[in-house]
Amino acid sequence: MRIRQTVSVLALGAVLAVGGAVAAPAQAQTGLSGSIPSYCVQGSDSNYFGVHCATQKIYKVKAYCDSSDGRHTVLSGNDASNNGWSKIHCNTLGAGWRYRAGSGTVVVR
Repeated sequence: MRIRQTVSVLALGAVLAVGGAVAAPAQAQTGLSGSIPSYCVQGSDSNYFGVHCATQKIYKVKAYCDSSDGRHTVLSGNDASNNGWSKIHCNTLGAGWRYRAGSGTVVVR
């Protein structure tokens, strides 16, 4: 009988652990801005991504840059001195780096 109870407890623990692991990524996403807030204007081309937000809050941008050799990285930027635009430039990484269209996000603090 004790063996059956121990197995049941272990099985329940495993189910809860798996459920927790599955839920963790979704919870992490809620803290990030997956879209551009309505009070922000965005701009981009093949090299840069940026936004200008009508807010007093601190904000920054994050975006993917892809290399022609298959590498990729995330850059973030906050340049309030440039008329309120926060932006990243992928060419700061070197030749062959491009902004991944649609990958830019805004993080407002």
